[in-house]
Amino acid sequence: MRRSSPFALVCAATIAPCVVAGIVAATREWYPASDWALLELATADVYTLRPPLVGAYSRLGLNHPGPLEMWLLAPVYVVAGRLPSALLAGAALINTVAILGALRSARRLGGWALVAPTSLVLLTVCSLGLAPGALTDPWNPYVGFLPFVWFGLLCGEMAGGRIEAAPWLVFTGSLVMQCHLSYVPPVLAMTALTIGLTIAARRQWKRTTGKPRRGALFGAAALMVLLWAPPIYQQLTVERGNLGRIWGLAAGNGFGTSTTNSGTLAQGAGLENALGHLGRITLAPNPLDLALPQFDTPLPIPWPWWTGVFVVVGLIVAGLTIRGPTSRRWNQRPSPTTESGVADHRPLFLLAAAGGVGMVGGTAGMSGLTFAWLLRPMWALPMWTLAAIVWAIADSPFIATKATRAHARLRATPGRRNAAFVAAIAATVLACIPALGARTPHDAWTTAVRDLCEPAADQIGAAGWPAVSVSTENNADLAFLGFACMATFARHGIDVRVADGVDDVLVPGHGPSSTDSGQERGIVPRIVVATGDAAVAKERRAAGAVELSSLTVDADQRAAGIPNAVVLRSGIAFG
Repeated sequence: MRRSSPFALVCAATIAPCVVAGIVAATREWYPASDWALLELATADVYTLRPPLVGAYSRLGLNHPGPLEMWLLAPVYVVAGRLPSALLAGAALINTVAILGALRSARRLGGWALVAPTSLVLLTVCSLGLAPGALTDPWNPYVGFLPFVWFGLLCGEMAGGRIEAAPWLVFTGSLVMQCHLSYVPPVLAMTALTIGLTIAARRQWKRTTGKPRRGALFGAAALMVLLWAPPIYQQLTVERGNLGRIWGLAAGNGFGTSTTNSGTLAQGAGLENALGHLGRITLAPNPLDLALPQFDTPLPIPWPWWTGVFVVVGLIVAGLTIRGPTSRRWNQRPSPTTESGVADHRPLFLLAAAGGVGMVGGTAGMSGLTFAWLLRPMWALPMWTLAAIVWAIADSPFIATKATRAHARLRATPGRRNAAFVAAIAATVLACIPALGARTPHDAWTTAVRDLCEPAADQIGAAGWPAVSVSTENNADLAFLGFACMATFARHGIDVRVADGVDDVLVPGHGPSSTDSGQERGIVPRIVVATGDAAVAKERRAAGAVELSSLTVDADQRAAGIPNAVVLRSGIAFG
């Protein structure tokens, strides 16, 4: 068996839950609503003359920093024939690549002493820690979770002397920050520490490998310019650019305005509260922390502030005192950065501490909804802490010696080797079981979206209207059925325009002044999506209204919060 085969088997076992979840999700019928519908609408725009320049819509009156997630999902979406389930498969693909990248970085950092515990932690989190369906969920906070783990390992890899990791670090860091604004503070803090550690290791590079590879640095710089060109272009060409809104939120100027009542989360924030949440999430993690609870769920009571300080100080002490790699036999790829031939992974502890400091610093000045919104990257810290503990144990001389002897016995005894192989397969199968029952996002709304939006899209197509102006008036459930209709119309090749003044944040590029096909805008049909019995009755009584489709919910749908709805053509609009 080739030397790389064990690593390939570990990779296959670790990504198995993600691959199974992606295959299952891709074969299911799913019609997105709410934020997922807006994501499909933006993904469908990638290969048009109005590609997305900013990230997903947020509840704070602005968009997330960049559109990289949509650009990554677009090839899968187009190849699959613009099926909504392609977004689920695309999210699974991103997570699979992130897992493989994390394992590769772990191998380069510490050989098997780091690969084995990293694989165990990732497998545990993917099968038990994350919410069911999170591995295939294209919701932007979920998509940034596993790439954030890979980013941290790349920071450690670069700080350990591998300058060729710089382009990958730029790519993963940009993806994570563009997915969700809350990742920006920890990513910037970890990047700053990585740069400092890299500069400190400069003499080591010259003594062992000569000059560092400047091509990797130039490639990283070029990649950074390419990945951040769309949001920078949007900032320079729009009166109130998105990056300016984000800066206004950070500076407290109020450019970002919440669209959700934060009363359910009106807790005091400040430094003590942020540290308390850091301590609670890290020292006592539970599945809800990793499941990214919804905004209408009150935050748990934070622990005392000193618990967060204990976490940060403990990680710093570990990074400064742990001996580092101890055994050549664990290594698979020699590195010049340590005497043992294994890259030093001790900076990972310092990077985890830097991430915690960045998270606390990014939330200490916020309150209410904004505070809860910016807490999201803290939910990655339990995995960091668990991995750090396992790394430290696996790196001890006692465990390294025992593992080396056990590995030698397995190689010498075919029966034990086969038994270990069977046990590994059984564990992988068990880890894949939760993925088989994973649910799609808002799957209770799938039937309602299909029954309401698809017939309306067929009617619009049969009438030969290339474009429609969708009105958001009288739509109490705009986030679900209104956005779902917009995404469905776009999926059928209908140019969707919004004339209510919300397009700059909710659906960028779909306002009256935006262009898609290059044709001059003119008079287009006005489509009204009305939800709720009162709004439905009012719109049906409107003069000249023509009903395109309607939805009458049953008892189960009503219990799930799905309202009666109707889609009508009500007059004309100037697009």
